Amino acid sequence: MTIKEIVLGVIVAMTLLVGLMYVQQQTPASVAIPEQSVATDSAATSTLRELVASESIILDTHEGVRAIDGYVSLVIGTTTHKVGILTGDTVIDAMQGLVSDRKLMFTGRSFPGLGYFIDSINGVPNAGGKYWVFYVNGASSTEGASWVVLSPGDVVEWRFRNKE
Repeated sequence: MTIKEIVLGVIVAMTLLVGLMYVQQQTPASVAIPEQSVATDSAATSTLRELVASESIILDTHEGVRAIDGYVSLVIGTTTHKVGILTGDTVIDAMQGLVSDRKLMFTGRSFPGLGYFIDSINGVPNAGGKYWVFYVNGASSTEGASWVVLSPGDVVEWRFRNKE
């Protein structure tokens, strides 16, 4: 190997290192790498939840670095979203992943003993005798969205329907 090749190799390595340092400074809270992704706060964690199932995803949660445990389908209207979940995630956790990606907006409130109930989705409020009701695997929930724990493969569907 000639001195010219060594110098060229050092220049390329330094350029890559400087570029990586610049990307880390410019990236707010998370860096997505095709093979692995690491998040450092809850907003970034939610952003990483909706990714292609074939990728290996790792999330840095308050409990430490963990791999996504599986995916659920979140159906709102005619749109189906694939959302990555961790063990113990609820319907609200899955929805927060879409909020972070700006694919969903919702409002709601918590009721003692019942959990969090949705007041509006994507600007459509509960009104005129119609309410947002969610179903998990085809069954209407009797608990709030913050209490229903999801499992990989679950299908959560939000329907805007008349009160029964």
